[in-house]
Amino acid sequence: MAMGVCLMIEGQEGLTWERWRRLARAAEDGGFESLFRSDHLTGLSGDPKRPSLDTWASLTWLASNTPFPPLGERMDRFECGARAICALWQGRPVTLEQPYYPLRNAESYPLPPGGGVPLIVGGRGEKRTLPIVAACADEWNTTRITREEYPAKRAVLDALCRAKGREPKSIRGSLMVPYIVGRDAREREARLAKARQIFPRVPDSEAAWRAAGFLWGDPAAIAGELKRWEAVGVTRVMLQTLDMEDVAAIELLAREVVPACR
Repeated sequence: MAMGVCLMIEGQEGLTWERWRRLARAAEDGGFESLFRSDHLTGLSGDPKRPSLDTWASLTWLASNTPFPPLGERMDRFECGARAICALWQGRPVTLEQPYYPLRNAESYPLPPGGGVPLIVGGRGEKRTLPIVAACADEWNTTRITREEYPAKRAVLDALCRAKGREPKSIRGSLMVPYIVGRDAREREARLAKARQIFPRVPDSEAAWRAAGFLWGDPAAIAGELKRWEAVGVTRVMLQTLDMEDVAAIELLAREVVPACR
């Protein structure tokens, strides 16, 4: 095996955003195998005024400033990663011959509690995403889809499952969907206006909101919509709360929608 030459940065000893940017660029351009950094927050020299970047924040920044490979390669990496995760959770040595993240008698311990962690895969592309769902996922999540469109996508997924010898019902269906709830039209319109201040591209009227497959109405109407989603195969819904200041809407859902769906 060839020697991997990497860089290690002691981030607690004066690392700033500009220094981090320059160091990462130099590591990337120089062909180093990897770039590591310490997980200490406070400096070891005892100087309380020396700059220090939190490890996770600095790694997140670095990821967001790293050029993405082409979409096809990203999907290949995603598929290989999902296969590796699922295989390692089985509790036995794993060998995977694949272009990314290959494994040779690899083991991962401790195993997730309860026999595994549910793997959720989101998306609805029939060429790449749904085959990955059929092969690896415990839950299929989708969004921006109408109740009329959903069954056709689910049928594609079910067929892919059967082709792989997998029971389609072993994959839970979940939906992520925005909502506008209010006891009357005035309340709902006010919430729509606030949502559009935060997300200007969401639909601008009740009719457009409904046409997009989003939830709209008083608590009884919202509960009824969720029941209709359940009838086409959705067993979990993630209500997208666009206005994080509107706790009153959450409380209204908790009082009158959640109990109706139990």
